[in-house]
Amino acid sequence: MAHHRMEHLKNQRAAEGAASTAPAWRRAILLWVILSCMAIAGLTAQRVSTENGMGVSPDSFGYLGAAHSLREGKGLTIPWDGGRPMTHWPPLYPALLAGVGCVGLDSLNAGAWLNAIVFAVSILALGGLVGYATRKPWCAIVAAFLLLTSADFLSVHTWIWSEPLFVCFCLFFLCLMHRYVDDPRPGVLLASAEAASLAMLTRYAGVALVATGVIAIGMFGPKPLLRKLRQMAVFTAVSCTPLIVWLIRNSIVGGTSTDRTFCWHPVTVAQVLNGFRTIAAWLLPRESPGLLQDALVITLIVIVALTVPILTGRRRREVLDAMGARWKGPCLFAIFAAAYAAFILVSISIYDANTPLDSRILSPLFMAGAGLAVCLAGLLWDVRRSAGIIVAVLIAVIALWNVLPWCGWIAERRMDGCGYTASGWASSPLTSYLRSVPADSPIYTNAPGVVFFQLGGRECHRLPSAMILTQAHPNPKFAAEVNAMWNHMVRRDGVIAFYYRGDMQGLPSGADLREMLPLKMAVQYPEETAYVADDGMKR
Repeated sequence: MAHHRMEHLKNQRAAEGAASTAPAWRRAILLWVILSCMAIAGLTAQRVSTENGMGVSPDSFGYLGAAHSLREGKGLTIPWDGGRPMTHWPPLYPALLAGVGCVGLDSLNAGAWLNAIVFAVSILALGGLVGYATRKPWCAIVAAFLLLTSADFLSVHTWIWSEPLFVCFCLFFLCLMHRYVDDPRPGVLLASAEAASLAMLTRYAGVALVATGVIAIGMFGPKPLLRKLRQMAVFTAVSCTPLIVWLIRNSIVGGTSTDRTFCWHPVTVAQVLNGFRTIAAWLLPRESPGLLQDALVITLIVIVALTVPILTGRRRREVLDAMGARWKGPCLFAIFAAAYAAFILVSISIYDANTPLDSRILSPLFMAGAGLAVCLAGLLWDVRRSAGIIVAVLIAVIALWNVLPWCGWIAERRMDGCGYTASGWASSPLTSYLRSVPADSPIYTNAPGVVFFQLGGRECHRLPSAMILTQAHPNPKFAAEVNAMWNHMVRRDGVIAFYYRGDMQGLPSGADLREMLPLKMAVQYPEETAYVADDGMKR
């Protein structure tokens, strides 16, 4: 029975080769037309969703501030807090925001168009990669449709974040690496290394692509071993050199390579469960019970684990030979997903405890998971048709299941901005009050980006942090920093402004500071308060 299956697979490959004559180019054109229509639909959905503004978070202000400084000729610096060098993030995304802004767009519109184009390109790239890996047009269409109709994935593209560009570069890398393992030419290897380098210059998590490339070369690269080792070394050197240069620059101008400190703070069960819920939300409605979401994720892991023996049974070598290169695609997706997940977990444990396992951080896993699932369905279709049909139907049901929530999310999102671009921020009474503060009086606030941009580049400072969030430890310099802030305020009649709707993670509240300093309330509005020094109790 197994022998007949092998013969069937080999005959199928021969038939595919014979069929790839005149009609093949027509099918290819039709496929790319369909994928292009999906890409245009994705671009349109992103632009419709953000017609009232891109979402802006504290990280977004960092990117926007660095882009503003770069356009002003001040380099990649954060324009508040005295213009300190930007080291917390890699340089590529704010540099692109600044570059796109040079054509006449403000930074928010530049980010909107950049993310819209990146979303369209990612849909095209995933569809093309899956189609090439499986040699099945329907797999390409299903994979692109999964990316297009995910409300969570679209949502990530409606914020000023670097993840959309990072996912796009990851897809470029996977496309080029797949081409390399099929035809190991030096030029393709160098191109894949450059794609990995661009990903690392977008997000430090791009280091996972280096591990993916090294493992892929070890598994699929040309023999002998010495040649594999040489190509691993070339790939690593080319991909890592730009990031190393950036880290050296950070150490020289900022005194830190990444604005983080190595410290042991292992990932918690709650964080892992949050990651499970994020993954489950890609497949189930958000209001589903938590236990159901956890059970779904565990079930998916078991299904993938059981799929491996089906594809790699007793006659593994004959099965893989009969499939040709079609099994390499899912392997690349799986290697990347494992490397990225491992990097995030290690990063949380020793590098940045404040990393949430939400749809933003896990968006590369959604891309890799969609590609892996559809590739496995294509392989199962060839190896065990009944299993392939079941998996393909499940994927199609999930994709169609997402359409209505996707449409509803777009209709809701287009009504207002997100984060700091929501309608309430534009009419903030506290911001109006701060406009009356003398220009030489310092402003300390939990939302320096709001003050800087809404007050036309007004100098401001972030409040001292009571916690070092990346280490999950109290800030040992907190008292000294509060005293330095107080002295600065007393000398120049400064103001402390609290936007309680904004980010307060790790920061003291107004009540906390009033216990430490002689402050009096200057103004109070709903969710907004300002304090000044109490003249009668100055220390």
